[in-house]
Amino acid sequence: MTTPGYHRPRHWDQVHHSAVPGSPSLAARALSTSVYDIVAGEVPADGTVVDIACGTGGLLRGLPAGPRAVGMDFSGEAVGLAAGSPGPGRGGGADWVRADAHQLPLRGASVDAVLCLAGVWVFADPARVLTEAFRVLRPGGVAVVHLWGSPADCRLITLGAVSVGQVVQGSRLTAGVTGPFELTPDRVDVWLRDAGFAPADWRRSDLRLPMARPDDYWPEFAALAPTSYDHYRRAATGDRVQIRALLAGLLTASRRRAGDDSLSLSWLLGVARRAAG
Repeated sequence: MTTPGYHRPRHWDQVHHSAVPGSPSLAARALSTSVYDIVAGEVPADGTVVDIACGTGGLLRGLPAGPRAVGMDFSGEAVGLAAGSPGPGRGGGADWVRADAHQLPLRGASVDAVLCLAGVWVFADPARVLTEAFRVLRPGGVAVVHLWGSPADCRLITLGAVSVGQVVQGSRLTAGVTGPFELTPDRVDVWLRDAGFAPADWRRSDLRLPMARPDDYWPEFAALAPTSYDHYRRAATGDRVQIRALLAGLLTASRRRAGDDSLSLSWLLGVARRAAG
């Protein structure tokens, strides 16, 4: 079977080049903070944390000082952007490696935590990636797997995706590509169990952000749905005008229905442990 373009580095090179927002995302920061809380409770100060789909490195750049941080991505563009953007949390103290999560260039039982943020649904073979995560974890180490909540609970993503999808036909997912809302904890639990992990502990977080204007919306959307935002950014000028009008209408309708201008975002973090001993 032909590998969809979505699963090739060239696609993500373009996405990461296009979809780096000019201002920080409050939603992405909240998501990252929920991961840091887990890392703080699970990883020793002299341990090693690996982000296996690090993108442009925002998660690890904000990781508090302590454990060694290693970011890996098969997109050379992403790794280059990560290496060139040191963050205040670590003073640039992370290692950036171009690597495929399906075959991690790490020794077995060599790291304390493997993070997979906004990544499990983009892999061509998620089960294999989680098996690799298990292999490289030390006994007692943890994998942290991120999933979004339901579309209804993630309007901070879905309003933009709907607006882009109605105008840019090529933005719709093709055969062989898993959407960000298609995976459930039950399905991921099967992969984790088959990889050798103990049952995952799934932790839910909910957020609402005020979002009155499209100009407020796009930096958040860029951080949360980079492929869809890339389609928006590369669209013709007239198409972008139409997308923005659609989004403005959806924001107005949401405000009327909810009684305020906030939009929801929900996510789950599955903490799966490699048994000690």
